[in-house]
Amino acid sequence: MRYNRIVARDRETEKTGFLVLCDAMNILAALLACFVLVLPSQVSADTRQGRAHDWGPWTAWSVCSETCGYGTAYRIRQCHAKLRYGRDCSGPSKQYQICKTRICADGTVDYRTRECANNNNVYYGRRRYSWIPYINDQAPCELSCKSEGFGYYARFKKTVVDGVICNEENTAVCMQGRCVESGCDGVLGSGTDVDKCGKCGGDGSTCRPISAIFTRTHLTHRGYNVVTTIPAGACSINVTEMRRSKNHLGFGDFV
Repeated sequence: MRYNRIVARDRETEKTGFLVLCDAMNILAALLACFVLVLPSQVSADTRQGRAHDWGPWTAWSVCSETCGYGTAYRIRQCHAKLRYGRDCSGPSKQYQICKTRICADGTVDYRTRECANNNNVYYGRRRYSWIPYINDQAPCELSCKSEGFGYYARFKKTVVDGVICNEENTAVCMQGRCVESGCDGVLGSGTDVDKCGKCGGDGSTCRPISAIFTRTHLTHRGYNVVTTIPAGACSINVTEMRRSKNHLGFGDFV
């Protein structure tokens, strides 16, 4: 097993290394490590929504809407309760996710680049410009283009088509004129987040917090001194020097 080791170094020694830590005369560090012990989930997301049996199973994801670059895929499910009992089901009948099949090559460009370039031969303010894509943070789902070599942009369409990326991180797309973020599960608008244990959609129950304060006033020897060992897989690690010192906090990898 591989571990991360925190060590201490006396500032007065000349020994070098990539791990340095601590002032032996003061309270040094508050260590907080969340050890990830991922346990199998006993309750599905649909079950937590209630009446999960009202829905049929999800279909497989469709093919990506774009042959290269980013696009969207969708899947659907049928509301059995509507047919059996005449009542509506709770939750969506259709979901979307962002997909990317391959990098565009051979002169193929994405939607924004293509639509902006279509205006290169159009006079704008008594002259023609070369336009490149620009995502306006205030209106990310409009077709905004920036004049190449100049410091301003223009809006050529109020909205782009559905499935067009609307942020720099490539984690959101435009749907009906709205910029919709994807959750950690990849589903647009799901709102699913990673919990403190690093599990997507988790409730924080699959790990436990560990904390300690190092209070030793005298270290064993000059040079490097081990303070604690953090197991592989730990997350949300916080190491804090509680008082100023002449030494340094540091981490290193040891087998």
